[in-house]
Amino acid sequence: MATLPVIPVIKAPKLLCASSRPCRSPPFSFSAKNENTLALANANIDFALVKVEVPKQFKGLEKALTKARRENAEHGKQHRTARRLGALFEQIIPDIDVLSEAYGQRVSEIATSPKFALRSADYGPFASHVGVDGTSIYAAASSSKGGIALHLLACMLARMFSSAEATAIWVQLVESRIKELQETSDTAQLSGMAAMYAVEQGLQIMRDDLANWDASARAWLEAANQVKRKEDTQLKLVIKNIPSINSSGTTYMSITGSWVIAMKTIQNAINGVPQNITNGAVFLAMRCWHLYPNLQVFAPIRSIEFHDPIFANGGTITLGLETKEQDETGVSWSVSLSHLRFYGNPVTVHKSLGVDSDRLTIPELCLVSLGCVISNWTIPSMANIMETADCFVALGEALGFDDELEGSYDADLGWFGPLLQGARSLLYCEEEDRSNAIYLVEYGRRRGRNFLGDELRGSTPMFGLTSPSELFKISDLITRSQHDLEACIRIFRELVEDCGFHENDCVIVSRPPAMSETAGHSEATAFEGTWELVSAREVPRPSTKRSLDGTTIAAKRFVRWVHIDRTRDPAVQKYVCRKNADIFAETSRVIGGLDFMSIDTSGGCSCKYSGHGDYCGSKCPCSINGLWCTSLCGCQSAFYAEFYPAESKLYPVLDRTARCENLRPCRTGSGNPKEDCLWLSNKATLDIDEAYALTQEFKWRDPPLAFTKYFKPNESRSNDPYKANATEEGVAFFPWQVGDNVGLFIKKSFSGGIPGTISLERLTNRLRSGTVNQNLLRKFLTNTRSVGVADFSSSLNGSGTEASVFFTSLKAIAAIRELYSSWTEATLSISITKKPIGMAYWAADLAKTYPHAWPSQSSHREFNRSRKFACLVMAESGVHNLHPDQLDWVVALATANTIYAAEYLLQDPYHHDRSGNASFEGIRRFLGSVGQAGIVLIVPPPSPLILNLDSSKNRFVRADTFSGQLVDKFEQTSLHLRFSELKFPIAIGQGAIDADIVIREGIVSVFDGPRWIADLDVLQGIESGLLVRLVGCTCSEKREPGPLGERLSGILGEQLKSISTWDEMLLCKENLLSNEIGIVRSHGNWSARLAAANLATSLGCLTMVLQSPGACSDCIQTLLKTQFWLSVGSNNPYPSILIT
Repeated sequence: MATLPVIPVIKAPKLLCASSRPCRSPPFSFSAKNENTLALANANIDFALVKVEVPKQFKGLEKALTKARRENAEHGKQHRTARRLGALFEQIIPDIDVLSEAYGQRVSEIATSPKFALRSADYGPFASHVGVDGTSIYAAASSSKGGIALHLLACMLARMFSSAEATAIWVQLVESRIKELQETSDTAQLSGMAAMYAVEQGLQIMRDDLANWDASARAWLEAANQVKRKEDTQLKLVIKNIPSINSSGTTYMSITGSWVIAMKTIQNAINGVPQNITNGAVFLAMRCWHLYPNLQVFAPIRSIEFHDPIFANGGTITLGLETKEQDETGVSWSVSLSHLRFYGNPVTVHKSLGVDSDRLTIPELCLVSLGCVISNWTIPSMANIMETADCFVALGEALGFDDELEGSYDADLGWFGPLLQGARSLLYCEEEDRSNAIYLVEYGRRRGRNFLGDELRGSTPMFGLTSPSELFKISDLITRSQHDLEACIRIFRELVEDCGFHENDCVIVSRPPAMSETAGHSEATAFEGTWELVSAREVPRPSTKRSLDGTTIAAKRFVRWVHIDRTRDPAVQKYVCRKNADIFAETSRVIGGLDFMSIDTSGGCSCKYSGHGDYCGSKCPCSINGLWCTSLCGCQSAFYAEFYPAESKLYPVLDRTARCENLRPCRTGSGNPKEDCLWLSNKATLDIDEAYALTQEFKWRDPPLAFTKYFKPNESRSNDPYKANATEEGVAFFPWQVGDNVGLFIKKSFSGGIPGTISLERLTNRLRSGTVNQNLLRKFLTNTRSVGVADFSSSLNGSGTEASVFFTSLKAIAAIRELYSSWTEATLSISITKKPIGMAYWAADLAKTYPHAWPSQSSHREFNRSRKFACLVMAESGVHNLHPDQLDWVVALATANTIYAAEYLLQDPYHHDRSGNASFEGIRRFLGSVGQAGIVLIVPPPSPLILNLDSSKNRFVRADTFSGQLVDKFEQTSLHLRFSELKFPIAIGQGAIDADIVIREGIVSVFDGPRWIADLDVLQGIESGLLVRLVGCTCSEKREPGPLGERLSGILGEQLKSISTWDEMLLCKENLLSNEIGIVRSHGNWSARLAAANLATSLGCLTMVLQSPGACSDCIQTLLKTQFWLSVGSNNPYPSILIT
């Protein structure tokens, strides 16, 4: 092609209207531009191929582009599109010389970033597609003076809208501009003639041209965002409350008006002109063009300095207006699209940067996921984010969670890994990064409520661990305190308080250490033990304190009811009630055995037999028997009357309901002065079965009145309802939480639940206290996956809610994290958080556990590989949910400036392919673009072609014996990826014109220099049963390769024949005998070895692959002893191939 002359650009004078602002479209104001256009038309030069001199500021970009991309930008389709768009819109593009030069500096800076320093040799067939894609930029710079403006607009649209939407917008803009020129141009005037020529150029712009124009801009944005992520994140946080872009008027007017305003504003800022801005388009442009002027913000008042050297001093932009919407979704834009569908009314599309267009790194996804979990809790707005993060970290510590060992999605607790990573990121990030971390957690809490499904909406926080009941079950507190009765009681009281139980709905039953026989005690008189019924919460008690109006103020105190149990003679309790222990000397030793129990005998008796002075009268059975009045005075006689009728004749017959109310205080073993101690009736514990005391229900006979009668809060109580009143009633209790010698019992009639929960701060302290059993905690969280988070608000037993989608979603996030683990720069669409990811087709089976598939299980391997690509499609698009069955033959995916490929396309055939394994690995990611719109799924051809050599036409090649030297004779071999015309859409909206996802047939070709050799189906080759990988070096330490070639030559001799050219490879079946081994001399050249292995298996030859570089001497000796190649393939009629 002949070199086209460089067309000089004539700078038109800037004309002003009466308002001192540039006129929009006076017919004479662009005569210089018009003259250039008409001159080209009259010269009969192909307008679309004209190339102008590229400004020097873009030279850095030029060096970064591959040869193919530069050719496309200067002479290919992208250049033609840029030329035609420039001609069509040049009349409305303002003078942006300063902005264009500044943008050239910025793109050159980005394009030459070390992040994009790639070695093409590492990427095999993708070598021509790797690197940063700045094709549209260079095409714009080389097409016309105003061409860069069209690229800037492409960036704005690509940042806000999907590929299909942006393409529809471009079509609508081109059509509207053509119509505007046709309606307003006067063909009798010079400007009108130029306008008609521009219309002619516009009519030649095809929809596919615009789609590819958008694709290139989209690819550039993704690459540039990697380099400018820090500045972009800072700007995102500043402008999160910016109002929407002006959408008044037609879509054409709205978009072009916002575009022009943005260019003028940024150029003014570059020139050092301060401005007050209210149009969100300017801030969208800043993020799209990666230009960062200093900002002045008023909510709160602060200055944001980016220190961007491109901007002159004083070029500060003031945010003149901010909204206070809670969503904080950033700049939004609403447009009406008339070219999105084939048929129907225009579709209104509303997009927001923060919700639809932003992209997340994996650490950021973990932060969003943490917020999504919070959004499912009861009252999520009350959860303090920093406290929550600390609680998750404490939970990880209590679990002993090792992210490296159990962070895989298929581990029992693999789903917990992303949440722990998010919590740690928030707690331990640098202070300058904390705002963004909190923003992302808040985004998950407010905008990501659907990401994990709604099964656990309103659930107990921390997977139910803030429920006191659940936390108690996995606690070691009681076990560790089993020898400290008082400590156990305190633990149960804390549990009751946390649960919010009423004081009369529960009681603690304890069994203090038995007072066994001591010296001088007979078996009959020994105290074998006591029962204590302990109030679980403080109860109202009489007090001497009074209020100002004289009303008695009830004090809150704990109470214990004590009963000595298991004596041969129940009446032995009377001895501890005597005023003078010396009356019966034989009982003094018994009293000595009760050193920890004392009775205050100063109290009086208020039973109906009492006399004056509150002391017992003559009819009181205690008085008759010479005893001070105790709780035994009534209950003892009743006890005897019921169980010992003969002995009861010794006592006066009493009214069965007669009881003493004024029980004298006693002291328990703890000697706790803050607790009131009351004696129990003998009958109180009769229903406690000694053998199953703390594991079965029991009935408390003659309980305190408070346990049988409901008192209103202000109801007058003539008697103390917590004394052992004679109620002749019983209350049944059942064990709820028990230890070895103490248990918490709940009224059997209790019908409520557990209204209380503990705070995150307390849970964090408990998790770090060392009192949580790690095994029980792990079991609890593992079971939660199947039973859900229990709700105890209406039942003590709790009712679990199925949470399969919730936990499958967390496993899916863990799988994405695993897949992306080595891709530190990779991002995924924030739109992925809009729907439950656990309901995606690719994630449906994650809840099941499959063993890693063996290479021979091709159906499983295809499913595993296709599942990973389905995952990538969803992550990249944010919305598309493809079934893995649709992607069985996909080997690579290309979108924007990223290519994902199954690793077998990019590695030596000696290595096993992991892309088909169940684990989420085996996919390579690298910077690159295939220059096509949307997401491109690449599939191999069904029947690859191979160079057909006619063996009868002087193609016989003498088979030389292998010399023993392992060398590379295939230095000129290269692999290339090209596309056939076969393509079909796989994801397209109903009635939509453009597909978001297409499948394209990609052909991997082998070239020997410029000569085509064959096309490959690499997948079929590496999974062929004819491919055998010989065991190489198994040493733990890297050792020098040994003389493998010489040893092979020495053992096999004439059986080994050299293959040093592709002709010899293609004719191996004709040139070699069946018992001979052709040794392909491609040592260290992985792409040639991969091609040779594929060709050999496709020819039907047994193909053996040796490790490259070779094994050490010791491992060579082991390999040669097996003589593997002498036995394998003996039934194959073709020669064997050995690839070195």
